[in-house]
Amino acid sequence: MNQLSEPTINNEEVFENVAQSKTYRNDHCKECSITQKDCKVCSYGNRGKMLNLKDKVFQRYQFYFQNKNTLHEIRPIKMMNPDEVQLMANSYKTSKVFQTVKNQLLDNVPKERRGVCPFCMISEPTTMDHYFSESEYPEYIIFAPNLVPCCSHCNSVKGKRLFLKNEGEIKRTVIHFYYDVLPQTKYLKSTFYVIDKIPQISFWLEFENETEITGIIKKHFETLHLLERYRKRSNGILSTECENIRVCLVNGFSVKDCVRLLRCKAQSSEKIFGKNYWEACIYRAMSESEDQLMKLVEN
Repeated sequence: MNQLSEPTINNEEVFENVAQSKTYRNDHCKECSITQKDCKVCSYGNRGKMLNLKDKVFQRYQFYFQNKNTLHEIRPIKMMNPDEVQLMANSYKTSKVFQTVKNQLLDNVPKERRGVCPFCMISEPTTMDHYFSESEYPEYIIFAPNLVPCCSHCNSVKGKRLFLKNEGEIKRTVIHFYYDVLPQTKYLKSTFYVIDKIPQISFWLEFENETEITGIIKKHFETLHLLERYRKRSNGILSTECENIRVCLVNGFSVKDCVRLLRCKAQSSEKIFGKNYWEACIYRAMSESEDQLMKLVEN
């Protein structure tokens, strides 16, 4: 898991530009004689409806910023009627203006990591996750800090599973990659072993200290089933790497030569994706298991 920098996007400018891009005359007000200037404040046209929402929405934007370090305090409130909710949803889905914002959010991810979803570090981020869901928090639908690049699988699994109520206390179950300060220590651990020449690996989480953020990380892994997904994904890497090692060992390379190569792969993966990148953990575990590597060629 890697923290992302907070988007440097002018949210007020985005909101107003999206509103101004709304149709001047809607189907239901074709007969209206109001001028285009006055249409901006008319409560019947979509442009005016959205601009009339601005003050309420921006109060919630401010509340979001005020609680970026206590995100569990942001609870849903009913502040829009169904037509206004639909208006905001359409702004996200169909606005050409907002498509530019989505592209900016994708570009906000460091270039070397743009091909992997921040939530799982497995798949490509082809969608935007609304950290606070669209259905429960429609006011945040086009709010940049609430949108994080995400793969479709994580987006679907996360859904509305953001909060867990435990013994009367509300806790978050998913990392906010702009505002949660993630530990820099290695907490994703793995063990490599060979049984009957079949390579296998196990993953688990282990923290030096138990804190609020370590609890969120644990729930994040649990909610998105990451340990199991890593184990399944590891099969292809293990098969390829172990076959390479078998070939090297039977052709005169020493096991220490193989270990050095695995360490290099681990270091390069860690440099790009961090110490807790699941592929780096595989290479690191293999490089620390000389006795297991030898089992690949034992008779």
